[in-house]
Amino acid sequence: MFKFCTSCGAPVQISFAFCSRCGWNLRNISGKDIDESLGYYFQKGFSYKKILLFLSKYHNTELSLRTLQQRLHDMELRRRNVSYDIQEIHGEIIKNLNGPRCSAGYRSHWHTLRLKGTQVPRRVAASYAP
Repeated sequence: MFKFCTSCGAPVQISFAFCSRCGWNLRNISGKDIDESLGYYFQKGFSYKKILLFLSKYHNTELSLRTLQQRLHDMELRRRNVSYDIQEIHGEIIKNLNGPRCSAGYRSHWHTLRLKGTQVPRRVAASYAP
């Protein structure tokens, strides 16, 4: 049994979740899954425009920029004026400095913190890193 991809029109078996031709997600995604994806993309540092493109291409979901920003705000995800624990940040950077990343600069330490899900201004990371 086949169905057709809504993106490229290629025939795809019903049991497949993605189109083998274009990679389009063929299953309906619940709101919870979309929120998890939004959080993941946001924490990885993707721009709003890229997040909207990912949602469109891989999750078959169209959102406006304003709706995306509102959902991120409702999930308490912010790019500015974030709260953080300075002791936790200090401990993480010291741990990085004592490990294999001892000669890395402040931007590298800041990026490592971001990838772990901790948002801090660069100036905070610069105050601890060499």
